Amino acid sequence: NVNFFENGSFEDLSHIEPTVVSGIGSIVPGDIDAADGTYSIRINGNGNYVHVGIPVVLEVGRTYEFSYEVKLLSDYNGDPLTRNAAICTNFIFADSKASSGKNHVINSASTMTSQWMYISDTFTVDGDKIASDATPGKATFSIYVHNPSGTGVVWLLDNVVVKKKPQKSANINLPNLISDNMMIQMGEPIPMWGSCLNETDLSITITEGDTVLSEGTVSTTDCAFDTFLPAINSYHKSVNIAFADASGLLALIENVAVGELWHFSGQSNMESHASSLKPGTLPEVNMPDIRFFNLSAGGKGEWKQITVGNASGVSAIAYKTLETMYNGLGKDIAVGGIITAVGGQRMSAYIAPCSLSASGGSKYISHISHITRIPLKGHFWYQGESDMGTTNFVDYFEGFIASWRDAWNNPDQPFIFVQLPRSAATFPDWWTYLDANGNPTTTTTYNYSKVHMWQYEAYERMKDNNVAMVVSIDTTTRIDEQKSVEHMDAEDPLHPRNKAPVGIRLGNTALHLFYGKTDINYLCPVPKSVKIAGDSAYIRFDGAYSGLAASDGEVGKFFEILSADGKFYAPSSAEIVAHDTIKLTTEKPISEIYYLYEEHFVDMSKPFSPLYPNLFNSDELPVAPFRYRVDEDDVVTDTNCILSYDMPSRQVDVNFADTGDCYVIFADYTDGVLTNVDVVRKNVTEVGISHISQSVSSFTLCDGDKVFIWRDIEKINPICETFEVGNR
Repeated sequence: NVNFFENGSFEDLSHIEPTVVSGIGSIVPGDIDAADGTYSIRINGNGNYVHVGIPVVLEVGRTYEFSYEVKLLSDYNGDPLTRNAAICTNFIFADSKASSGKNHVINSASTMTSQWMYISDTFTVDGDKIASDATPGKATFSIYVHNPSGTGVVWLLDNVVVKKKPQKSANINLPNLISDNMMIQMGEPIPMWGSCLNETDLSITITEGDTVLSEGTVSTTDCAFDTFLPAINSYHKSVNIAFADASGLLALIENVAVGELWHFSGQSNMESHASSLKPGTLPEVNMPDIRFFNLSAGGKGEWKQITVGNASGVSAIAYKTLETMYNGLGKDIAVGGIITAVGGQRMSAYIAPCSLSASGGSKYISHISHITRIPLKGHFWYQGESDMGTTNFVDYFEGFIASWRDAWNNPDQPFIFVQLPRSAATFPDWWTYLDANGNPTTTTTYNYSKVHMWQYEAYERMKDNNVAMVVSIDTTTRIDEQKSVEHMDAEDPLHPRNKAPVGIRLGNTALHLFYGKTDINYLCPVPKSVKIAGDSAYIRFDGAYSGLAASDGEVGKFFEILSADGKFYAPSSAEIVAHDTIKLTTEKPISEIYYLYEEHFVDMSKPFSPLYPNLFNSDELPVAPFRYRVDEDDVVTDTNCILSYDMPSRQVDVNFADTGDCYVIFADYTDGVLTNVDVVRKNVTEVGISHISQSVSSFTLCDGDKVFIWRDIEKINPICETFEVGNR
């Protein structure tokens, strides 16, 4: 795919096939993704090269931006590569042969590996460097690839883009966050800030074609300006922002999207780029409606659209989250993310120094403070590994979320966080104390047992205030413990490569809770209520959906009871007694119930060893590690009536044995009395299973009770099947 950007619109030049200008080799439509315009560059023999030439028309004195993607695929015989190769880029001003022009080297040769690489840079047309025999304006954009040794190599070339860099007056300076490809949150005031060389009155206009979407004026003060334009209350995939004063146009920001903008932050597991992660994480096609900004200290960075080549430089979790949201929104709405995650950071580093008496705040100052004026839909947060020793974690986390909402002046701003994955246990410290050979001399123990419990408690405390949690306890890949000890570059348990499920869960949570996609089963099971009856505990779960199941049949495997004597005991038995309810039986008085408190099942003083959760819902989402503190309201005396049911999707499947009118009766049962009776009339037209919807969302049944279906409401003779408690 070859595109040329001219006067604000793309002109498709895919019909102009790249040609070999010089060198020994060939360029042909590629074997991979040929329909999408990928070209295969084949270089013959040892030490040879190919200049791939694409004709362009350039203006002297103008600056151009270019980008393309290349992948070193294999050697000429199709065998896997065991070496590297090089690439550089030239603009050649000549009518025909490369030798009659003068090369202007853009970037020096760089080592390439066998993955898609995104190459980009800028180039200013210098008239002094154009050969005297060159036709004015005509040039060849030349990509030079080299084969260092062996029988030859095969490259793939795709997505070549050459565009004019927008002319910007020296009289205006804009932050990196206001630049081409940027994202604006739909429905929110639009921040615009920067500075000018002189005092002036600015007009700022956002347009789509000839349609003005938002506009405003602002006067500089001490040569600076900071204002908000009126919100744009509709979605747009490509608009322009013009800055002008009495002298004319000062800057034009192009290809701006108005969509859904989120913030991704935390530490290394959020920061980890897709390039080193599990296969299948990277996109297979370009996704220009997904935008991202990797923000570094001082608010520096660049807005980019996701391509096959540059996605490897994006947070893997951010990419999969945005991809999930983009697909879930019907691919009609652009989505974007600002990424501020930095490895090894404690929570305190992200809090404003004046908040919560925080002593840190370094990342707040260098990163967060630069985006608080930008309206966001919400935040995604993956952190906690560095806060294993924060004993007041729950209170601190709650205060941290409140501090960000204060910073954005949005008390209800969505906040979705990741409950940490499996503990890495004892792991070589590859980053701090190394010997003369670069090998670690110490180990660090990563035990998240308490953090899991704290994060669940924080979720329970804040879940009714737009705070949500996704579970990642099942995502740690099965890791060879010796590799994790001996090889720094091996897959390590501290940074699980299996990031895709986490991103998908984050995206689905946002879609369900904040975009009305209620058909998405997003919730990992968490306790909804606990009832203690004699020597049994009945734990009812939110997020069971069509039912809980133990993958290995051992329901009670990771449950523990903390008794009044301060000791932990395994339940004597455990069973799934309803689609959403687990019954634990124990001989000890129950003070607290724990699920998957890791350090009781794994020796954290040793290298990582397998521990895999076994309780999942019908959508294969794992039960969250949790601690439940029993109080007096949880204890019931009527041991027969303790199961409350929410019918999945507010409907019941009935297997009708006959046709005709019938009624389904739902009711609450208390001390032998039916209350809150809901009667649903159904005209059965054919024998077999049918769906009956109910208007009452929940009801209570007792052990042994039956729900009957009558043909005639006046008669008590059931003509259809009955349903035992636990079998819907």
